Amino acid sequence: MNKKFLGIFAALVVLGSTGAFASAAIGLQGGYSPAGDYAGFNGALTFKLSSVPAVFAANVSMSGNELNSIALQGDWWVSNPKLAGMFHYFYGPGFAVGVYGVSSNPGLYAAFRAVGGVNLFVVKPLELYLQAAWQPGVYVGNTLSWDVLCFPIQFGFRFWF
Repeated sequence: MNKKFLGIFAALVVLGSTGAFASAAIGLQGGYSPAGDYAGFNGALTFKLSSVPAVFAANVSMSGNELNSIALQGDWWVSNPKLAGMFHYFYGPGFAVGVYGVSSNPGLYAAFRAVGGVNLFVVKPLELYLQAAWQPGVYVGNTLSWDVLCFPIQFGFRFWF
């Protein structure tokens, strides 16, 4: 089972590297995770390096006045085809790693992401997007736990250059 999963993941990464943008980008995103152990609002600085075929986000998650997590997520876009006009859609695998329970009982987590979304290019360098992901992960702190119900929804903008 694990070898099959790793093979599929490796194939998606290779395919994602051919479909990703070749240029760099920077922007901001916000969002909400409606379920899971650390449901709440999040905000991030999102960026794309021209030398890496992934779109990254340095993410901070809040619940009430409490800082839930600080994380880095990366998503490989397998494809970004046009829907109609300036509307496109994207999908692919990704990862998230970070520190959770920052305000109270800190620990580490790592997660796989299956991301999909829609984006549009209002003017050539400006991309607006909405994305959702399934992000099952493992949490390691005082105890070891799994969260398979994490579904972050994020929206934002990026300037491509």
